[in-house]
Amino acid sequence: MKETRSEERRANSGEIRAKSGEGVAPRSTLHALRSCRYCTQFRTHNAAYPRRRAAHDLSTNFPRCHWHWRYLCSVCGQPMHFSGVTWCAATGQFTCLHCAPSHRRVDVSFWGWEYYWEIACPHCGGAHPALDRLEFLGQHPWQVVPGAARRRLGLSPESAFQRMYVSQFVPLDGAVDDAAIAAQWNAIAASWDARYSDEGDSSRVHLLNAVLWRLLGDVQGKRILDAGCGAGYFCRLLAKRGAVVTGVDLSASFLELARQRAPELAITYYQGSVSHMPFLAAASFDAAVSICVLQDVRDYQGMIRELHRVLRPGGVLALATMHPCFSTPPGNGWERQPADTVRPEDRLYWRVGDYFQLTREIWHWTGVGTATGFHRPLSAIMTELLSAGFRLRDFVEPYPSPELVAVRPAEWLHDTRIPLFLVLGLVKE
Repeated sequence: MKETRSEERRANSGEIRAKSGEGVAPRSTLHALRSCRYCTQFRTHNAAYPRRRAAHDLSTNFPRCHWHWRYLCSVCGQPMHFSGVTWCAATGQFTCLHCAPSHRRVDVSFWGWEYYWEIACPHCGGAHPALDRLEFLGQHPWQVVPGAARRRLGLSPESAFQRMYVSQFVPLDGAVDDAAIAAQWNAIAASWDARYSDEGDSSRVHLLNAVLWRLLGDVQGKRILDAGCGAGYFCRLLAKRGAVVTGVDLSASFLELARQRAPELAITYYQGSVSHMPFLAAASFDAAVSICVLQDVRDYQGMIRELHRVLRPGGVLALATMHPCFSTPPGNGWERQPADTVRPEDRLYWRVGDYFQLTREIWHWTGVGTATGFHRPLSAIMTELLSAGFRLRDFVEPYPSPELVAVRPAEWLHDTRIPLFLVLGLVKE
């Protein structure tokens, strides 16, 4: 133990000796293999800054030390990059960007950065700098609380960053059937629904709902179908505005949750595939809405034909989906350095490839379960909609409002660069 601690002290001071008996290894080699990338960065701006040993994400090109790893939020219990967490000295609590009422960018240069996040504190009602700025000021809890560094106060125990969602694309051959897809959603329904408020998750609240209401117009007294309703959040919103609502979903678990909510609302729910709804009469709805379901439906052509069938002539379809241009195989998503950064400028670019492939996506929700999705190019989707007899009226790529970006820039600024969702307003001819 003494040898280990002594070696750690030498590592922190940059004096690491090789164990091969060859004497001191070249500094550049040891630093590349064992030094924290952030410590190395800070040292270029302050020669006195210690170069600490990397202990996390060692298999990546951005290894990090304990100081510059991820900290657990006292509110949600989830880990976040140290630049996205603050600490309240008055209460001893950590708060992440997601759980803070708001946060703002403060333009001050330090350690090669041009700003830091000031995070509103739900514990004391004030606002505090994130841990990167607190360390620079000598106010990091590990600098001011006796024994905090030794105890690694607030540090996440994970040794490597694990994405909440990990997916892989496979050929359509041998794709799962509806029964298997339903079983997958049944298994994750409760965890999925736990992320929702009465208005839906953050994407629905801030990007999708307003567009859907504009496309649907006044729903008072109208017969409206929610195709792929899940736990029914939008069904309830429609019913509260006076619509006569029917919800259809493949998952029995989602529908059980839906029926438990607001039983005073007269909403009719059916379990079944939105690609085959013989329990619904033709031309029986004034409007239909489908929110982020199309990409998860095995038979999307059947879904489009069924939505056309059950709408009356002149009926409106508000169709929201993940944007097919940016949900492409083999591994879409932001290229970030490091992978969990909360600085928008560290999101280098969005990966897009093999756009024209028709593929099946298997995505894994860490610690919860697995689900299935599908990628089709936009041209394939539009061809089916137009062939079914729909007329395109609106084509919307939702964009966060300037007010939202101003209040929560770390979470929403990157959504001003590319659209993750597409909303189509269609009319049955």
